[in-house]
Order: sequence, then structure tokens, then C-alpha cells
Amino acid sequence: MGGLDIIQKEIQEATRLLNVRHRVYDSFATYCDAFVVAHRMKPEEHAIAVELAEGFMKYISVSTYANTNGADYHPISLLKDPPPDRAQPHARAKVAPPRQQPKIPKSESESKSDENCLWHNYAVSGLPVKLPSARKKGDIVEASALVAREVELQTMAKPDYCRPTKIGPDPATGKMTWIISFIGPVPAFSLFGYSDKSQFLSPKPAIAYHNLGCQGYCRPSKCTRLPRCSNCGQPMLKHSGPTGYKCRRPSRCANCHHPHPADDPECLVAPPNLQVKISKEELQRIRAEGNALYLAQNPKVAKNP
Repeated sequence: MGGLDIIQKEIQEATRLLNVRHRVYDSFATYCDAFVVAHRMKPEEHAIAVELAEGFMKYISVSTYANTNGADYHPISLLKDPPPDRAQPHARAKVAPPRQQPKIPKSESESKSDENCLWHNYAVSGLPVKLPSARKKGDIVEASALVAREVELQTMAKPDYCRPTKIGPDPATGKMTWIISFIGPVPAFSLFGYSDKSQFLSPKPAIAYHNLGCQGYCRPSKCTRLPRCSNCGQPMLKHSGPTGYKCRRPSRCANCHHPHPADDPECLVAPPNLQVKISKEELQRIRAEGNALYLAQNPKVAKNP
């Protein structure tokens, strides 16, 4: 090996160690940020933490990393994982590759789109938009850049969706609510020690045909509309005689006002027959057509149900 090759090899090794040093700095600064935020430090305590961080980085040198036998370890990982075997001081440490999870074949139901998954949504309120930074005294960091990582640290589960509510932050307090979604349930958690405890959002009941009720397509458990006859569409309070399939009045849908029972699968406003949510103007147009058709077939019946 010539002298030029030796110099190039030394330059490459020095460059690698310098890159490791930069990664250590970024990792340590990130942990400092999380530590300061989680413990709600006072201004004087925050200054001490920043001073300790700067002192720590001051005494980090390239030789520190050389003593790790060339392995790319940073101080946090050294606390969690044992150092490499140093029985052979001149042997280069081998970094074990990440363990790969076995691939489990998905069933047909699991291979469908995420729309069929039962999401577990949590609301986390009271989180400030901006948080103090430990990298430099007086600096402010955006909470949105750290929320996903903080949720994963608190729940030991990677969130599938993290987004703030559409309402946005409260101008008076500078705090806002986040919606965190998982595929499975997780225990209650808070973010950075500032927010409130997470609240589980119960899924809304599915929209269904409300038989023995308003005869419309709604959430039956939440419906407050008057019950109607499924055949003629009249409110039960005004109805006389048998109701339902025994009703002797002309059929009139309570939804589209066309001359058919409310449970007719061909109803124009039934959700299974709609590609998108129907507008109020479109519903009025369909009902006007239904009223005209109903009166044409039943000229002796009053217009109003």
C-alpha cells in the first residue's frame, strides 16, 4: 500500500468519525429537548441543563469514538446496550443488523383498504403550539415536529395518524388539541408533560334505516325525530288505524315523498343508492318530484302528509 493510499484511508476514517460526532450531537440534543419539556424545568433549571449539555459536548473528542472499536454508538445507546466485546482490542466491533420481524401472510380481510380497519382515535388537549428548547437558551421549537416521536415513546406503539384539529390553536392560551390514531388500543398518555391525558373517542354509530322510528337513514340511537308510518309517512301522533305493512293509506316515502314505502330499496335518497352525500337543494328537488308524482296517482289525497 502506497503512501497516498494510507493518507486517503486516514482521511476517510477521520471523516467517518466526524460524521459520528455530528450524529451524537443531534441525538443528545434531541434527548435534552425531550428531558427539559417532560420535566417542566424552571428558567434557572433550564439554564443549568443547557450548561451541562454544552459541557458534555465540549469534552467529546474523536478519541472517544475511537475507543469504541469503531462502532457507531452514541451515549444514549451505551446506556441501553452492552458495549462490544473488547477481549480483542484490535478487532473491529461488528454491529448486529436490526432484527427483522417474520412476515405473516395476511388474510383477505386484513389485505383490504384501511377504511375497513377499526381505528382507535384519541384526543389530546392542552398541548402548547411552541415548546422551549434545550439546545440553546431562549430558543423555541414547534411541537408539531416532535409529537409523533413523543407519542411513540409514551405508548410504545407507533401512531398511524397524528394531526391537529381543524379548529386550530386557542388564541388566548396558545394551546391546541391533537387527534392521534392507532389500529389497536393503547393506555392513556400525555405529551411532554404539558398536555392533558388522552381521551378515547368513541366511534359514531353507523347510519342505518330507522325502522319503527323516523323511517329515515340516520343513527337510530341518537335520533330525536318523530316516529312515522313506514307506508304512508305520516307521523304516528296524527296517524289513525293500522300502521306499517297493514296501513291502508296510499304509499308515500317519508324520505323522497315518492309513492312507495320508506323501506323500498329503490328509494332515490337511500345511502346505498348515492355516490356522494346529497345536498339540501337536491333533496328538495327530489321531494318536489315525488310530491307531484304522488298527487298524480292519488288526486283525492291531501298534499301534506
